[in-house]
Amino acid sequence: MASVVTDLLVEVIISPRIPERLRPLQVFWVVSNAFYLLGLAALTATRRHELKEGVLFLRSPLGAEVEVPVEIVRSVEVSHRLNKGYGYRRSRETPQALVFSPGNATTAVIDLNEAVRVRQKDGDELEVTRFLVAFDDPQAARRAITRSKEDARS
Repeated sequence: MASVVTDLLVEVIISPRIPERLRPLQVFWVVSNAFYLLGLAALTATRRHELKEGVLFLRSPLGAEVEVPVEIVRSVEVSHRLNKGYGYRRSRETPQALVFSPGNATTAVIDLNEAVRVRQKDGDELEVTRFLVAFDDPQAARRAITRSKEDARS
């Protein structure tokens, strides 16, 4: 928002007063702000988690994806928590937990019966038994995962 305001100020107030020889600097400023805004939009874009054919796909805004078979899900608990950071990251509270959220808030905890191997951003592999996830509707997500787990058993 601040970038839009500064661009408007530049165009309305400052632009008419800029000498011709400094116009390339103004164009550079406007173009760099446009790239900044596009980058910010890309970072905050939501990549939805998905439950498909007995597999839960947990996704982060920056492209990370983890596949969790519903058969190994022990429980799904609706739990609102704050977890500093964004995207997918290791939990500070629990060493074998990953956080998947576009911001600081998560709305559900998914515990597993067995560990899932996840490749970290730095290339290291981590065995995860818990996910802290942000769902738009955590109650509906909990019901869908539970239903899928029951369907997989039968």
